[in-house]
Amino acid sequence: LKGGLPSIMYLCRTGDDLDMLAALSTLRGLAASAEARRPIVEEGVFSVLSLAMKTSSLKCKREVAAILVLLSLNEENKFDIVHSDEMKEFVTLIEMEDVQCVNQMSR
Repeated sequence: LKGGLPSIMYLCRTGDDLDMLAALSTLRGLAASAEARRPIVEEGVFSVLSLAMKTSSLKCKREVAAILVLLSLNEENKFDIVHSDEMKEFVTLIEMEDVQCVNQMSR
């Protein structure tokens, strides 16, 4: 897990929207595993999610919402999410008019 996370995050930072979507989808898949949730946060995923929030891609924003929901299933991660510098950006997912994003974030 540790060896692959930097590569996935690099793709999010340097690729186009399609590359970012693929990398975010991979992160979502990894975040579904309880054992992977804490290492993903420790690797610095919030900066990548914040970058994804700045794209015009609705699909990327939906992936961010799904990833945050999965990561928040870990108690330590809940604290880190709420106290992250990116929290204000994550809250905008709830304010979006996209039903799928709002549904994800209201879980």
